[in-house]
Amino acid sequence: MNKFRLLAAVFVAVMLASSQSMAARALNFNVVLTGDQEVPPVATDTIGRILIHINRSHTQLRFRLDVVDGTDALGVAGAHLHCAPAGENGPVITFLAGPFSPGYSGHFEIRATLTDDNISGDTDCGSNIDELVDAILAGNVYANVHTPANPGGEIRGQVE
Repeated sequence: MNKFRLLAAVFVAVMLASSQSMAARALNFNVVLTGDQEVPPVATDTIGRILIHINRSHTQLRFRLDVVDGTDALGVAGAHLHCAPAGENGPVITFLAGPFSPGYSGHFEIRATLTDDNISGDTDCGSNIDELVDAILAGNVYANVHTPANPGGEIRGQVE
């Protein structure tokens, strides 16, 4: 009988450890940004990519955003994470970059780390990184880059 209790206790401990490691895991996202994902779609040669890493404790979001202006004359006004599913526009969750000086064009790259203090909390996507993770996993977060020609968004990609 003691062997059975010991085996049951070990099984429960392993299951608890397994569920905790699933809840607190680092996450990585690689998102391609294009004009055809904007709402409404934008005809553009500008493309971008954002790599997102969220730490195990879901308290920091590190990102690298790369944008290549296909015309070398477009300019970049700013970049954000927004709260909305694919096919819909939504409010800003957090700023990623910008605004930039007028006349900026070419290749743009920025790396930064965001914490709970950078999350607006004024959206349905939560008020901290952990709640933002839930929104991302539910398909409700997108990244986009704004330009003077398309202030609503030049390129966009759903974070999945």
